[in-house]
Amino acid sequence: MLGGVGDDSYYPGFLLGPGDYDEERRLLGAFGVHAPEFPVDIFLYIASTLVLPLYNLVNVPNVQKSIDTLGLDPKALQDYQGKFWVAYWVVTALIAAPSIVVAIVAWIRRKKLGRV
Repeated sequence: MLGGVGDDSYYPGFLLGPGDYDEERRLLGAFGVHAPEFPVDIFLYIASTLVLPLYNLVNVPNVQKSIDTLGLDPKALQDYQGKFWVAYWVVTALIAAPSIVVAIVAWIRRKKLGRV
């Protein structure tokens, strides 16, 4: 981080309060650089929250083929499929909710520190 001293210069997590990002912005502004920080971690949280369920949906036909080879009773298989989809969406929600909360908290913290 520009303007940082010691460990602060390479790891902004050691910074103790707001204002250091304003100092960095001021130093960069002297050279005509006025770019806000891109929140990579927030982007990754949201992207993984969306990609994981889509990836799992793509693999459902493979699971179906595996189940078909077992020769299960069609009624039992139908009951299993209903429970599978309920469980799938419950697990997806349990994964997505904390990721979205973490992304929102990170965004709010960045706004308070003047990083975005």
